[in-house]
Amino acid sequence: MSKKRSFPIPGEMPDIAGTEGWREMYPSHQVFSKDNPQQIEFESSRFWFLDNLHNPYPLSPLDAYSPEMWRLTLAQSNNRIYMVPPARGLNQRILNGYLYLSPEPVVDPEEMQKRAPIFEQRAGYYYQNWDEIFDRWSKRAEETVQDMESIKFADLPEMEPESTITGGRGYGESYRLLKDYDKFWDLFLIAAQHHFELLNLAYGADAAYIDGMHKLFPGITDSAIGKTVAGFDSKLFRPPEELQKLAKMALDSGFADGILACEHWEEVPEKIGITEDGKRWLETFEAARHPWFEMSCGIGWYHFEPTWNQNLDVPLANIKRYIETLKLGKSITSPREKVIKERDRVIAEYRSLITNDEDLKGFDMLSGIAIKVAAYAEDHMWYWTNYEHAIFYRKMRDLGDIFVNHDIIKDQDDIFYFNRYEIPQVLYDLCTGWAISAPAVSSYSWPDKISRRKEILERFSEWEAPPALGPAPDVMNEPFTIAFFGITTERINDWLDAKEVKPEDLKELTGFAASPGVAEGTARLCRTIEEISSLGVGEILVASTTSPTWAPAFQSIAGCVTDIGGTFSHAAIVAREYGMPAVIGTGYATQGIKTGDKIRVDGDKGIVTIIERAA
Repeated sequence: MSKKRSFPIPGEMPDIAGTEGWREMYPSHQVFSKDNPQQIEFESSRFWFLDNLHNPYPLSPLDAYSPEMWRLTLAQSNNRIYMVPPARGLNQRILNGYLYLSPEPVVDPEEMQKRAPIFEQRAGYYYQNWDEIFDRWSKRAEETVQDMESIKFADLPEMEPESTITGGRGYGESYRLLKDYDKFWDLFLIAAQHHFELLNLAYGADAAYIDGMHKLFPGITDSAIGKTVAGFDSKLFRPPEELQKLAKMALDSGFADGILACEHWEEVPEKIGITEDGKRWLETFEAARHPWFEMSCGIGWYHFEPTWNQNLDVPLANIKRYIETLKLGKSITSPREKVIKERDRVIAEYRSLITNDEDLKGFDMLSGIAIKVAAYAEDHMWYWTNYEHAIFYRKMRDLGDIFVNHDIIKDQDDIFYFNRYEIPQVLYDLCTGWAISAPAVSSYSWPDKISRRKEILERFSEWEAPPALGPAPDVMNEPFTIAFFGITTERINDWLDAKEVKPEDLKELTGFAASPGVAEGTARLCRTIEEISSLGVGEILVASTTSPTWAPAFQSIAGCVTDIGGTFSHAAIVAREYGMPAVIGTGYATQGIKTGDKIRVDGDKGIVTIIERAA
């Protein structure tokens, strides 16, 4: 590997001034080493890419547990359960708070050959029984979230209740608290295992389908492949559909203007709650909140991103957007029937080009499986990324309140500055202090430690994380990294070339042709839900990645461009469902494009052209 084809070596990266000692915030297995020669040698030999898709911001110590968990469950699923022939999983490390991933492929052809029949047998069972298994999976997901909700973290009492004496249970309240905490984390780990039961099979089907289509039709575009799997229903589409229903109901009932006049949710009941229709609307809104407003206002992986339920101004803003769109005589629902019709037309067109019976059989099998598993790619985001994480953050805040009551931290959100291995120690210390009516030892040191960690994370947020680290591979052929993250050989080469070009000097960017069509318009760079709310009709969204909660904005924008993501990432899927041009996985869009720039998005060729810079 030549030196030219290399990104910064992780072990050679200097610490940011003012963040010395930052590694102790995270488990040692989760950070790049600075002092272990063997670990440094291993890490320096690997290619690592920045996980902007899940974690575009620095991770607090507790937020880092979610990726730590899927590092285990993803690899276990690939490498130990299904024996995916070319892929073991994704290794991960943290640098300055940012998460980097390294694909671990199976490189030995003989090993791949041995794994192939095992994978075909095990994956084949799932694909053949997908509908039944998916139904069972959905029921278990519902049961898990209900079990998580049932855990109640209550503070330790001044005196044990009488039931400790008369109930014959044989243990005190400190055991109850410790047990509830362990049970909650066990449920969260079960949720993660459950999450990956079908995930890799779904993306594996996508990867096999992409590979099969390229072999059958050399030169086929990502856009054309995406068309052939578009058009499906998902639980993740339900939250915006609830808002669409509320918007139509408001317009039909004659008080839409009253809602449009409200800047904040608190104003709405007073504006419309006088009439019977208004009361029914408010009841409908309240009924939709649980569970459909457990949507993150951001990406879903950070404690500081509220849910719709925590910030009702967000669903209100989206309802207002829908009302305004309806007033213009435009549709607010995704054109699903039209998308399905176009999908079937494109499939039939490609199918007619196949003359070999064996190829035709393979095409029908791969496309049939890809369409069958498509809904899961979004359903898992509803349960894991949104619903289960919303419960997790809520329960951790309940525990944070207990820590506040015992002077271990100053604010409930300070609990997110512990890593997951530190919380059990602090919790046990709290219980022993309570048992003897003495301050928890943790109360002497942790407030200062938390303050220091906040300072470090603030410094991290000012750092511009490189898109990749380590030696660049000559060829990227790990299927999951390509299909989901959009990290291809071409993308890596673009990153290497872009190192020599200032972002403001870029004239053109390339990425996945995720959704067909061409759009020109004014770019708007968005990183937060607040910035999304300012998106204007006909503008082009430019983002690191997209969040499911942004779906209502897709009704009015002209196109979408992201830094990261592949043909089957969420941004690509939603763009296709709304029939909107999109180029995904450009690498540098958020650095090279600024709000106000006039750009052209070619969703057929995967090219973004900067036509004119903003003044």
